[in-house]
Amino acid sequence: MIVRIKNLLSQRELARIRQALEQAEFKDGRATASSLARAHKNNLEFNAAGTPQQTLDETLIGRLYGHPKCQALLPHKIAHPLYVRYETGMAYGDHNDDPIMGGNDRYRSDMAVTVFLNGQSDYQGGALLINTQTPDAAHVIRGDAGDAVIYPATSMHRVEVIRGGARLVAVSWIQSLIRDAARRELVYHLGELR
Repeated sequence: MIVRIKNLLSQRELARIRQALEQAEFKDGRATASSLARAHKNNLEFNAAGTPQQTLDETLIGRLYGHPKCQALLPHKIAHPLYVRYETGMAYGDHNDDPIMGGNDRYRSDMAVTVFLNGQSDYQGGALLINTQTPDAAHVIRGDAGDAVIYPATSMHRVEVIRGGARLVAVSWIQSLIRDAARRELVYHLGELR
């Protein structure tokens, strides 16, 4: 199940987030990857405790919790986002997200979230490819600034090589109140019908 949300963030929120990230120190993203994913990961991340990140997180997490499509997934926890930058030549090869994440505040990563913080015209390449249960049915996702996509963290996915410009996203994970993926999808669709 792939859930797309248009305009999760307003233009004003995007401008505030991008302005804060211009001052941020991005570091090698491999530091947050598991040993298996580390070999496939080539990006930069900002994930530092403190007031600037707390303000960014509150905006993003608040918008996710408040959106009806996200509410239909019955989120128990939405993890603090990582702010990720891909520059020319960077990519993240095929991988699944770890089933359990977090340091002292551990959570089950049922669904992955990508929020696009800049527009498609700001970079070339860099599409998010998500493989589904259906053979040969990879979903190619390129979002406009402010859009979000939510998908099973267990699905094989990747970010294609950036051929020019820079791709800026926030990534997070949702632990749902419903652990079983099939039941979660059923409840989601019932919520949409309601």
